[in-house]
Amino acid sequence: YRALTTLVKEGDLVQGFYWIPTLAGPASIDSPGLSWLIPFTDGAPPVGWPSALAYLVLPVLLVASQWWTMQLNQPKNPDPQQEQANAILK
Repeated sequence: YRALTTLVKEGDLVQGFYWIPTLAGPASIDSPGLSWLIPFTDGAPPVGWPSALAYLVLPVLLVASQWWTMQLNQPKNPDPQQEQANAILK
């Protein structure tokens, strides 16, 4: 973590990666949090809509991939009684 924060402070992580505008991220070490996203000025976040949407794709992909993995890892039970018990527990 310290190595990454040092790289960010030195400005070495300004390159993009796939759709992400910069590897330094939208928040900086000096102003962590959601200050890059809110408050809106003139109906847009401080970093602008294209950059904000590019960064917000990551959490959506994370949740979708975790849900998909959970669906794949659930065992299929041919016993109808067990299926009914599982449906009640969900």
